[in-house]
Amino acid sequence: VMDGGFDLDHSQINYANSGYDEVNDDNNAEADNKSTGSSHGTHVAGIIAAKRDSSGMHGVAYASTIVPVRILTDIGSGVSDIETAIDYASSQANIVNNSWGSYTWTSTATCTVGGVTYYCKGKVPATSSVGFDTVGERNKWNDFSSSDDAVAVFAAGNDGVNSETGTIKFYTLGGTYLTSYNVSTVVNAGVYSYSNRSSAESRYPTIYGSNGDNWLVVVNVDSNNKIFSGSNGCGDAKAYCIAAPGTDIYSTVSTSVNPTGYLTYTGTSMAAPHVSGALALLKQKWPNLSAAQLVDIILANATDLGSSGTDEVYGVGLLNLQRSMQASGALELTYASDDGTLKKFLVSDTSIISNKLMSNLDKNIPIGVVDEYERVYSVKLNDMYLNSQSSFSDQSSLYVYERDLTDKNRYVSAGNDGMFFIDNNIENIKNLNFDAKNRLYEYDLLSYEKLIFGNQQKIHVPISNSFTLSTDSQEFDNLLLKTNFYFNKNKYNLDLETGLISESGSVLGNTFTGAFKTNKSLTYFSKLKNSYSINEDLLKLNLSYGITQVEFENNNFIDMSDLITLESTLAYEKIFDKSKFSTSLNLPMYISKGHAQFTNVSGYDELGQYKNGTTKIDLSQRDIYGSLNFYYDINLSETSDFGVSYSLDSLNDQETNFIYRKKF
Repeated sequence: VMDGGFDLDHSQINYANSGYDEVNDDNNAEADNKSTGSSHGTHVAGIIAAKRDSSGMHGVAYASTIVPVRILTDIGSGVSDIETAIDYASSQANIVNNSWGSYTWTSTATCTVGGVTYYCKGKVPATSSVGFDTVGERNKWNDFSSSDDAVAVFAAGNDGVNSETGTIKFYTLGGTYLTSYNVSTVVNAGVYSYSNRSSAESRYPTIYGSNGDNWLVVVNVDSNNKIFSGSNGCGDAKAYCIAAPGTDIYSTVSTSVNPTGYLTYTGTSMAAPHVSGALALLKQKWPNLSAAQLVDIILANATDLGSSGTDEVYGVGLLNLQRSMQASGALELTYASDDGTLKKFLVSDTSIISNKLMSNLDKNIPIGVVDEYERVYSVKLNDMYLNSQSSFSDQSSLYVYERDLTDKNRYVSAGNDGMFFIDNNIENIKNLNFDAKNRLYEYDLLSYEKLIFGNQQKIHVPISNSFTLSTDSQEFDNLLLKTNFYFNKNKYNLDLETGLISESGSVLGNTFTGAFKTNKSLTYFSKLKNSYSINEDLLKLNLSYGITQVEFENNNFIDMSDLITLESTLAYEKIFDKSKFSTSLNLPMYISKGHAQFTNVSGYDELGQYKNGTTKIDLSQRDIYGSLNFYYDINLSETSDFGVSYSLDSLNDQETNFIYRKKF
């Protein structure tokens, strides 16, 4: 805070140090006389950073600290050279508040007051500045305006030069106050040329042609968001000018000025520190922001006031801190590389489309993202999680396929599930009758196959009597190679299926996109199908086991351990002359062991550099919802059959399916 003297002993303000005093050229910015020279600077400092402790009031950025820099005497006059103060302020702080400025006078006019005419002059913003009146000072401010380390915030001044409510005070040539005229009257009379004009100090980028990317001018509005009559308007500084509360502001003063330690003041001097406090909050939360970005965020998120768009009274409009804190532009998932650079992927392109196997990823955990200013925010993982299906079952048909038990190498289409097959004995299919006793139920089928292919069309290519290759019929991204080993002894039958699944872009049928994209996953599996014959009846025990290994495209974002999957079924089948009945107790496939790990930017370290955070999610499923299933099939004729199934799971969800088939 570059201002007059301060009360460095005020209990409600955290001072970073004792600052610098340009008046006395020492490192103590306290006023020479607290009762006369400390109130303005202390009031400004309190608006920015007074503590939040239920005492009096608190500042906008109450956790920040104030670096006090004294550039005005106790009576408010400026010193001849503030080069050292400019250097000191910009080296010590990210935000430099300047609630000070200079004024000048209009040309001589005549004022009639109480029927008496006086020669008079009006008080208006200066055309040159006490703060920029030497080449050395201008060079310092030029260096400041070219820097990206700190923001200069200037009060627009209190000369009343605004076209909406403004009134300009007129004085006798000896300096005695006479009266005030509204701005339009003064301009129309030709006494003054501008309806809106801020102080020379605040207009530095306009006057001297600097880029002004780190410069802000602040006008004073009242509680109705109307510019105060004594406030200057933005004028030709409108592009980098903003409005903030500055009327009847309660803040800290020295107890030497008021025993309570607080007073209410009005002016653009009180409006500017509201903006400085807002900038401090942004910098506190996102230390990566440059000075130019801080200014851009504040200006871009202002609430429009006055004429639509940027105007000469209110500039870009009213300070809107809430909107400034919100994310801008498209959000991107990100993590910080070792060199500090960010790897980014659009959130809108990132998703997890999951079946029940990956239901543990439906978590309300934060995932680090950045906005267009690379400010760190977070989204929830479950915002990117979609449950693709309610179960692993093929909902369009009871049966995925059936197999003629007399020929282990023949596959036929079943129902309307959309599958077709390439077979080396296709001619025999037309002679196959519909025999209920040969029906294969869901529990006899390979669940891994359903996971990766779902209801897509697929091609089964028999390689030999014991090897089969299955793949997508369109993309050919997913491959399943399996072999069967058969063993029979008396009434006991064993069918051992083993194989390998290669998936491109998915993991056990779960699709990961964007930042989470998978390159491929490999699943090694085996299914042990035991059956024991009791007359025409069968008692079955089926067990499945799999190990899945995953390779992600960006394993800095997401990684997975090996996934262990299990499945089991106990079934009983009763075979009649033309019909078949079965009941089964099924524990569906579930992940018994494995985890996923997400790494992304989680915030900043003590040096203000990006830091990554890691979240590990256990994918093993503790709650396994089994089901009790009943099936009945009957041959109505040699060319038609009818079937029904009923399922009840441990959540009391029920499902009934019917199927009728006719061969022509």
